Amino acid sequence: MPLLTRLRYLPYRITRRILTLNISCFLEARIESIQSEPLPADYQFEWLTVARLTELRENPENSISDTWNSLLEIHQAECLVVLADEVVVGLAGVKTGMVSGELNHDGDLRTKLPIELPADMAYLFGVHVVPRYRGKRLYAAMVSLIAERMSDRGGKRLLLTTECSNFRALKSVRRMGFTQVGHTVLIRAGRICWANYPNENQIGDIRVGRYAGDVSG
Repeated sequence: MPLLTRLRYLPYRITRRILTLNISCFLEARIESIQSEPLPADYQFEWLTVARLTELRENPENSISDTWNSLLEIHQAECLVVLADEVVVGLAGVKTGMVSGELNHDGDLRTKLPIELPADMAYLFGVHVVPRYRGKRLYAAMVSLIAERMSDRGGKRLLLTTECSNFRALKSVRRMGFTQVGHTVLIRAGRICWANYPNENQIGDIRVGRYAGDVSG
């Protein structure tokens, strides 16, 4: 990302430390257009069950958030994990249908934003590669594996959201074929609140809900 672009977003990042400020970019790609990226030979992947997730969490080398249990059990999401000798080096979630705000926020719970997807679309979330394993194209490989799984089920499109100053993620997904189709905004300081949504809360055939922290009336 060019230095001037980073500097342009510096006040935005500083402001986010003081109040709730979220500009969420919606990016979409047709599965057929996503560039395929093979998983490097030294790694393995699995689609997790709750039992397998519990087993992996018993390994002290694996740092997996407690929230993944509820995402699998309560929210009926699916989780892909990439392993190197039973050590988790990357994971990603995917969900179809109704996407709860629990799966779509930037860490500030006021930014939880539910989404309702059309039948041919899946939502990609929580994609993470352990820092020391970055630079090995694992992010792209996980997206490719998810795209393949969704395509086998008749899916045609993938959707993801990311915070507008997350340069690393934006660069990665745009390189894979994702394009921005819309955005939402939430600004809140105490009871002072302003939110902006797409016209009629629709981005194409995607239905966008309301931020959990939106008290603007």
